[in-house]
Amino acid sequence: MKLGKHTTFMLELVEEFENGKMPRQFFDLDYSGYCIEHFPYMEFENGKLARKFADTIDVAYELGSE
Repeated sequence: MKLGKHTTFMLELVEEFENGKMPRQFFDLDYSGYCIEHFPYMEFENGKLARKFADTIDVAYELGSE
């Protein structure tokens, strides 16, 4: 499956954090802004994958922020 540039960007951001290449504080500062900027385009690039992203990664992020 070929991913669009916005989808790739968001997945790589999460991957950096998950692999310990980005501290939680920097991820927290960037994540919400990048979602606002890139998520609408992710839905256009691949709506099903964008929904999966929102249903898994976004929910996990919110739970981890509590």
